[in-house]
Amino acid sequence: MPLMIGLVIGRFSFSHQSQDPERNNESGATHSSTEPRLHEALSRRNTSSGIRGGFQKDLSNILGTNDRVERTRLLLALIDGMSSSEFEEIAKTFQQENWTNHHETEFHLLLAGWIKQDPLATIQYLQDHELNGTARRTAIASWAAMDPEAAAEAVARIDFDGKVNDWMIGLIDGIAQNDLDAALLTLESLPASETKNRAIRAVIPDVVTRGTEYANQWIEMIAEPKMQNIMARNLAAPLARHDPQGASTWIENIQTTKVRRDASEIVADIFAEQDLDAAALWAESLPPDTLTEAAEGVAKHMTRKDPIEAARWLQKLGDDPDLDGARIQFLKEATPLDPETALEHVGSLSKETQRHQFYRTILKAWSRNDPPSAIAWAKAHSESISVRVFRSIVPRDQWDDL
Repeated sequence: MPLMIGLVIGRFSFSHQSQDPERNNESGATHSSTEPRLHEALSRRNTSSGIRGGFQKDLSNILGTNDRVERTRLLLALIDGMSSSEFEEIAKTFQQENWTNHHETEFHLLLAGWIKQDPLATIQYLQDHELNGTARRTAIASWAAMDPEAAAEAVARIDFDGKVNDWMIGLIDGIAQNDLDAALLTLESLPASETKNRAIRAVIPDVVTRGTEYANQWIEMIAEPKMQNIMARNLAAPLARHDPQGASTWIENIQTTKVRRDASEIVADIFAEQDLDAAALWAESLPPDTLTEAAEGVAKHMTRKDPIEAARWLQKLGDDPDLDGARIQFLKEATPLDPETALEHVGSLSKETQRHQFYRTILKAWSRNDPPSAIAWAKAHSESISVRVFRSIVPRDQWDDL
């Protein structure tokens, strides 16, 4: 597997860098085992007598079945009896009849059945007909889950010069279904690109199903700091939705500070939505460098429940400037619910520019709903707000009342 992965990465990274004849000859020798199979597959396609007439009618009737489970059962039965040439004709019918727009799941099931029987013919069809990336990813993933080395070899031979290599994403997705460590090896070898980012997102469900302990081990196996951070941020939300308590433990076990901080904010948000009291206690137990990030998610949901309680909780956490993110979450959530309480805590922000900004924003919002109260507050606290903010709230004829 590692040798074949190296071949794929080499093809992905350098396929357009050299046109040297000797290099091309070496490439041909490398893939000699694949060439006869590809030509044989294409020959079978070109000499095929075509699809049996009843298949199109059967397919039309199947797609018209309202019961999704029954529709899938009937389609699987149809697929079991089809030859490679019949798969190709049905794929063409899907496109000609625009069935792919309304029956994408069934079309992908068809591709999965075809690539299991004749992978090279399936790939050739997908190349020839310029189908969307989802179709290509689904088909390759199905094959890679069964035969990763053969799938990797085929992907290495596909010419690609676009922005996102859907063949590569499908390959990694398929490998991950049975061997997450091999998928990680492939991901780490890819150059930074949108392909790599999408491939990371593709394997997240497989990591999540293994649980938080494995997710932590997997994160720690990633050598590249930037990729480690991206992976942790992508894992945080599904892990927290699946098991918020387990995800909170996962956060505590992450060794890299920046990764732990960034992921904690996401987990805290989801954890607090499900169990606010437990999330608050968890955040308080974290190291200071992580508490400041986790506090943002807790502050948001606590403020929605009770702005006064949220303000007290934030005060209890101390005066660390890094808590400004949590304070800002509090001010944003408190403004429509309790603008007076929000205004009373603007002064906790560490930066003067932000304090002026929030005084103005909150007073403006309050004055739209309750002008007398907003004006009264501005006049009573004129020493805390700038002249510009004061004059934007208080009518001109009351400026001399101070």
